[in-house]
Amino acid sequence: KYIKNIDEIFKLFIEKIHLDFTSNSNNEKGEIKNLINSLMKLFSGYRRIGYTPLLDYKKVIEIIFKYKSQSNACDFLNTIYVIDFCLENINSFDLNKINEYLDKMISKIFNHYYFEEIGGFSFYKNSCQLAIYDTFIAQKAKEPDLHGTLMFTWFLSLYGKITNDESLRKLITLDT
Repeated sequence: KYIKNIDEIFKLFIEKIHLDFTSNSNNEKGEIKNLINSLMKLFSGYRRIGYTPLLDYKKVIEIIFKYKSQSNACDFLNTIYVIDFCLENINSFDLNKINEYLDKMISKIFNHYYFEEIGGFSFYKNSCQLAIYDTFIAQKAKEPDLHGTLMFTWFLSLYGKITNDESLRKLITLDT
């Protein structure tokens, strides 16, 4: 019963945001970000227990297409994780549209978060992560960090899965 209640809350959340943003392409309130970040946590927990909620995954993907304000590694990973979960649970969707959306994300990531001369990714745009949960771990610097590199590596693995590695082969990867 508890899980069903959670599902109902998310159904209402998805419906509200879908209605709000089909008529208004603006995302000033950050509601899409909150939905996507929440769904990533929900879906990862549900995957762990082998449960698939009965949500409108097509609406979730339509909402994601309006989300263009990702600003850190978590935002990007949450977005692709939710796309991947949705694609596993719907029969058909325009993969060309999804790949086009993901290609724009990849371009943004490699232009602002990847450090080709050093290798690795930064958690924030052109800056390493300074703190984790209010504990300072670094000084501000235009360099990659471990957290960003791990998050974007996970992102790339999902990107390769969704695109069947076609787009992944085009990427410049780290020399190992």
